Amino acid sequence: MAMLGEIIVHGEDIRRPLGLQHRASEAALVAVADSYKTSNFLLGAKRRIAGLKLNATDSDWVWGDGPEVSGPLISLIMAMTGRTGADRDLTGEGLTTLQGARS
Repeated sequence: MAMLGEIIVHGEDIRRPLGLQHRASEAALVAVADSYKTSNFLLGAKRRIAGLKLNATDSDWVWGDGPEVSGPLISLIMAMTGRTGADRDLTGEGLTTLQGARS
């Protein structure tokens, strides 16, 4: 799972600044989000999203309780890994908390 996450996240790291569009498969995105949501290993995603509800607007993926952060699943994954570029795609009362959780 770690390698799939690396491919998805680092691919977005490259594509987003260049304005290149790509849609990874929903199954791959869900698998990565499910892996990251419960792990602090290397990325600290579990700590970063603690106390928040993440709601993907382009799939049925939802995680957590608390103030909500909504947006495309790829942007939620990017935010879970601490990337700031995903913020423009996200909304919700929990967004400020998520932004403050970056290390």
